[in-house]
Amino acid sequence: MVVRSHHAWVAVVAVLLAAAVPSVHAVTIRVDHAGGGDHLTIQDGIAAATAGDTVLVWPGVYTEYVEMASSADGVILRSFAGPSVTTINGSSVDSRITVSCKHLSTGARIEGFRVTGTSTATSVGVMDVYQSTLEVHSCVITEGAGLNGIAAQFSDVSIVGCTISGVGAPDSPGGAVYADNSHVCITNSDIIGNTAREGGAISGFQLSALELVGNTIASNTATQGAAAIDLWNPGPVHASGNSFVGNAAAPYGAATVYVYGSVDELVFTDNVFFGNTAQGEQGSIVLVQGTPMPVFNGNFLHDADVTYQVAFGATPGPWRLLDFTQNWWGTTDPIEIDNRIFDHDNGQVWWEADFSEWCTDPSCSGLVTDVPGATQQETSWGRLKNLYR
Repeated sequence: MVVRSHHAWVAVVAVLLAAAVPSVHAVTIRVDHAGGGDHLTIQDGIAAATAGDTVLVWPGVYTEYVEMASSADGVILRSFAGPSVTTINGSSVDSRITVSCKHLSTGARIEGFRVTGTSTATSVGVMDVYQSTLEVHSCVITEGAGLNGIAAQFSDVSIVGCTISGVGAPDSPGGAVYADNSHVCITNSDIIGNTAREGGAISGFQLSALELVGNTIASNTATQGAAAIDLWNPGPVHASGNSFVGNAAAPYGAATVYVYGSVDELVFTDNVFFGNTAQGEQGSIVLVQGTPMPVFNGNFLHDADVTYQVAFGATPGPWRLLDFTQNWWGTTDPIEIDNRIFDHDNGQVWWEADFSEWCTDPSCSGLVTDVPGATQQETSWGRLKNLYR
């Protein structure tokens, strides 16, 4: 009697299957405008790629319109030597955008390019993202007068280690980034010197979520709304370790952050607000209507050239407690801190701001935890009730 090994049969079946199904390997497709690669243009390289492939671009200036559509889902577009020597230039392209990404359901990645705007575009992004999951890494997006740096609709966009500067238009929302019904995460990036009607750095409409971590957001301007971030009815907003410096708003615009409408969650921790300006009686941070229980902890809040560091306006509704504890306000005097918080709601107390305990120095090495004789203070018309522990 012959006894055949079960393991031997398994091995035979595995060999037969391997022979029947051709192996699929990700490949690297080289693009070199000088002729040393597989293709001369980036678009031809993308057209030859499938999911998992990398389109690797040699240094040079590539004057072309680049589109990553559904056939490029899962493709990585990467420069060989970085944005200082590799440019996708839209200035001479007869298109409203330079790079278009649409219907990338599983995700694509663009890394290491300088991307410049077109000469004919208005109110569309240098990089336009629609119904896509996209990672943008180590890119410089610039020279986009009349454009958003990145415009996203119904998308999930991650921006890491990028610089976005010199883009935007005074009559359109969102200088560096405009997002509509999208999830946006920006990390370790510089958003500097952009302009917009509102949201010189970032403008969002009904965002599913906004995450900001470790960014420098500086010298952005707005002609009407917030100079840095302007949000309408967003989902959760989390900002940590960012520097908001030297942003400037027009009369009655917020110097840095404006949030309007229903917000699921608003948390700002360990950020720096310094040297931001707003003309007229306006604040650096303005929260209006439905913001529930905002949390601002561990921040450096010292915009000396605004009338109020924080301003609120609420419609009648549920009472809200605003957690502004453990921040540095540029002073240790509770009366001065109180004077830097303003409520626009005609004395109707729909908000209470708790700012005790507060930091005694910019590094927050010490805290004031008690104010002798102070319990709860109702201030004059237009002021917020400030709650002392």
